[in-house]
Amino acid sequence: MCRMGRRLRVACTRLDVGGVATLLGTGADARSRDAAGATPLHMLAAAAGPQAEGQDALRILQLLLRYGAQVIEIDLVTRKC
Repeated sequence: MCRMGRRLRVACTRLDVGGVATLLGTGADARSRDAAGATPLHMLAAAAGPQAEGQDALRILQLLLRYGAQVIEIDLVTRKC
């Protein structure tokens, strides 16, 4: 399960909608954290940035939320959501 969480965070970083959907559908934890406390949602936000274009980031966000990601999760390093 730990590797699936890592793969999910990588897929979010790459804005890979299909990869995220597959991983979540096969049991990856939408609330998993890396050693620094970053969640897939943190990785998505960092990858998409404030000026994200296209629908991939939105689709991934919807998937993460559907599978239990929490919007208010603190990153253990930056202490930010």
